Amino acid sequence: YDVFAQRDGERDQGGGLFELGLFGGRGVLTSTMLARSDDSRSGATRLDTTWTRDFPERLATLRIGDSITTPGPWGRAVRFAGVQFGTNFSTQPMLVTTPLLAARGEALVPSTVDVFVNNRPVASEQVPPGPFTIDRLPVLTGAGQLQVVVTDALGRQQVITQPYYSGNALLRPDLQEYAFELGSLRQDYTMRSFAYGDLLGSATWRRGLSDTLTVGARGEFQANGVFAAGADAAWQAGQAGVLTAQLAAGGDEDATGFLAGLGIERSGSRVSVYANSQYASRDFAQVGLDGLKQQPRDRTFAGVGVDLERLGSVQFAYGLQGFYDAPSVQTLGLSYSI
Repeated sequence: YDVFAQRDGERDQGGGLFELGLFGGRGVLTSTMLARSDDSRSGATRLDTTWTRDFPERLATLRIGDSITTPGPWGRAVRFAGVQFGTNFSTQPMLVTTPLLAARGEALVPSTVDVFVNNRPVASEQVPPGPFTIDRLPVLTGAGQLQVVVTDALGRQQVITQPYYSGNALLRPDLQEYAFELGSLRQDYTMRSFAYGDLLGSATWRRGLSDTLTVGARGEFQANGVFAAGADAAWQAGQAGVLTAQLAAGGDEDATGFLAGLGIERSGSRVSVYANSQYASRDFAQVGLDGLKQQPRDRTFAGVGVDLERLGSVQFAYGLQGFYDAPSVQTLGLSYSI
């Protein structure tokens, strides 16, 4: 629970958030409620009631009740009540989802190979003469350096150093994630306890094809006639970072439009940058758009972070949201932390 009360002049306000949970071998049942009291309105509203069951052996979670859709790279997250089944990598906390590194080299005589990632030891093996490969090495996301030290029986060392880059948008080869959802759209959330609208459904899928390429697809529909389908990709462009792209088509019974997007991200030891921009045509429609007052046209987000070491860090963020029938909205952010 989390409760509060305050008095501002002649106005009194109070309220609280409450959660009840029941758990057992077959899952967890939770329910949340919002209570408030002020001069204009008093009462309690049910928020979410959900039964959840994890399947660690399948890296998946099943939710029945109130939940939020998985938007993927180009969709919109909306609240709904129904069934959701999809990948949940957190059920296996030790699983590494991003592409793993491999250390390769050649030993002239029996030797010891020590592998370092960003100067931290991650592996040590005895190898026979000839070419060797030490794969499935854990890696920190972002830019880094892989160092292989080959030491023979006489103490002679051979050092091989190579830079690498790994991003969170990439999946390991043959690793896939998915989500399937079917239910009714929530309406007047936090205002009404049981208000539901149109039937909706969605399916999202992504798979790592190689260490540098991950692809995905998504489809969704709403009972009012809205539908959308599209594809996305994430590609590691060497040391430049990870490039992302999205392309989707969506509409209703009257017209169909398109959405396209591009992005880049690079996390370095000192400087990190990211940028993403999407554009939607006037006829483009998707689940979650009908609840907005203005129709979005384009949106751009970008940011830069600089690590000043002992002096702290600085982050700058910029956002631009454009609409077809309303003025654009810009946001700027600057923060400093020690």
